[in-house]
Amino acid sequence: MKAKQIILLIVLGLVLIIMIQNYQVVMFKLLFWTVSMSVTILILITLIIGLLAGYFWARWNERKRRVFNREKTGREYPGDIQP
Repeated sequence: MKAKQIILLIVLGLVLIIMIQNYQVVMFKLLFWTVSMSVTILILITLIIGLLAGYFWARWNERKRRVFNREKTGREYPGDIQP
């Protein structure tokens, strides 16, 4: 296994342990609404939002790097997206 996969499994295991231990209901305000939900669901939603944000951030940086390299070298690479 790669180090990245091992770290991901450890983080997911820790999140699972935290979710199991925190099953009580919490109330919080989100703009104009008062939301009541289980801490477990709140942790899961936060994890998903964080993973999606990280994924899209990495994609954006990869595209920016490719455009920079294309402008710098004048060469195109397989799989490049044309602006």
